[in-house]
Amino acid sequence: MKLGLARAVAQTADVLLLDEPTGHLDASHVSWLVGYIGDQSLRNVTTVVVSHDASFLDRVCTHIIHAQSHKLRTYKGTFSRFLERVPDADLGGASLAHPSLVPKPAAALVPGDEEAMAASSSSAFTLPEPVALENVKSRGQRLVSLQGVSFGYPGSTAQLAVSSATVECSLQSRVAIVGPNGAGKSTLAALLVGELAPNSGVAWRHPSLRVAFVAQHTFHHLEQHEDLTATQYILWRFQGNEDREALELRADEQECGEAKWYVLNEDATALMHCLKDDPKAVLPDVIIDRRQRGRLGYEYEVRWRFRSVGLVPGGVTTWVPLDQLAAMGCTGMVRREDERQAAQRALAGRPLTTPGVEAHLAGFGLDAEEASHRRLPALSNGQRARVILAAATWLAPHLLVLDEPSNYLDRPALAALSAGLQGFGGGVVVISHNAALLAEVCTERWEVKQGNVCREGAPADAVADGERPSDAGAADVGGVSRAAAVMAAREAKAKQKAKRFKELRRKKGEQVSDSDEEAWYEDLLKKTSAKAASSSS
Repeated sequence: MKLGLARAVAQTADVLLLDEPTGHLDASHVSWLVGYIGDQSLRNVTTVVVSHDASFLDRVCTHIIHAQSHKLRTYKGTFSRFLERVPDADLGGASLAHPSLVPKPAAALVPGDEEAMAASSSSAFTLPEPVALENVKSRGQRLVSLQGVSFGYPGSTAQLAVSSATVECSLQSRVAIVGPNGAGKSTLAALLVGELAPNSGVAWRHPSLRVAFVAQHTFHHLEQHEDLTATQYILWRFQGNEDREALELRADEQECGEAKWYVLNEDATALMHCLKDDPKAVLPDVIIDRRQRGRLGYEYEVRWRFRSVGLVPGGVTTWVPLDQLAAMGCTGMVRREDERQAAQRALAGRPLTTPGVEAHLAGFGLDAEEASHRRLPALSNGQRARVILAAATWLAPHLLVLDEPSNYLDRPALAALSAGLQGFGGGVVVISHNAALLAEVCTERWEVKQGNVCREGAPADAVADGERPSDAGAADVGGVSRAAAVMAAREAKAKQKAKRFKELRRKKGEQVSDSDEEAWYEDLLKKTSAKAASSSS
């Protein structure tokens, strides 16, 4: 947005046209834009603005052009003055005649008026409820986490975009990610959902977790589908029980440093170690299915091909534990099967049909005419934003991550989004400069400054485990938050539990190698802890 404004400024034009110019901008840059427009008026430059930001309009506009019933009428004065003269004006699907919706004087206005949002929250977007997750016994149980994660963009000479971030989310998380433009908020969100892979640290997600991510460049989801309607777009995107866009945007999985090689035994029921140059060495051709191995985790049904060339004769399949697939460097294939299984569970009882998709879109305020009989370019920006939200929630995600969701939504739609998020049964992470939306939805705050993340408020999981909210976000005398101390205690407990599992497997006569998932995870934790200790010292 700043680049677009800079380009417009450089043209020194006589007429400046701005369509939703405050989208993506923090408060300081909005204030700069207000001042710039004021300076241009002194130079006889005409500025025409389209915006849902009542505060911004009230600060910059001297005339209001009202479009209604395919006619235009001009009113002289501020936006507040316009509302006084036309109290029944239809602005975005709901009348602003109610006294609580009339903007206050410019000095008292804030983006996203709380009173306006509350007054128009009678309707709510309908977000589907996520299904239960295996081995998740409480809403406060951790489902996704970053442990000491750092990330820098390739070729960047600046500091890290995210530095040593440790955060986590559960089903009852309501997180606001705040900070100035360029602080690293969107990068942190992309690391959380798996669109970016960390340079260091550990990113973990529950194998069956479904995450929906709506990026701040919202319409990139639709750019390649301008010949489709909203219904056709959702039918295309989720065909085959997979989110095609999530597969395209997901970061490459971090594979093991040195892959191990295996051959099938004589009856093709198990794998045996072999040398890399063994002509009978096999690799997974495709993962067909997944099943639970009790307390030992998942194993996967794999069809094999020879490393050299061709499938193993007879289309042989075997069940392989996760640790062996990880040792072979196949975590990406495993992740895709996990996502396919999660999608199947989400769509149980919700067929991917035109009537089903139309009903889902109706929950976001789009009727059948808009959903199935208008192509995407014919919809307004606000309607397309609703399509993106509907598509993101089609698989009933457990965690919904929204980057600047208030852009392009009018105040009634923003109120409906707020109400829908408050009643949603999954976790919510919101990046926004809209203080009112964050105040209504979020109970935890992650503040990002120059790549550093500071957590404030009571993490939902700490409350569920009996932590007092006042203590969960407070700093200890040593500078370590109690939430971090709770997390460290959990990791220690997890390591002890992993050791007990290994001992149990040995007693049962199973071979436990250094490539086991538990040993691998323990090693990662040790490295992360050592790195965190050296950084703090």
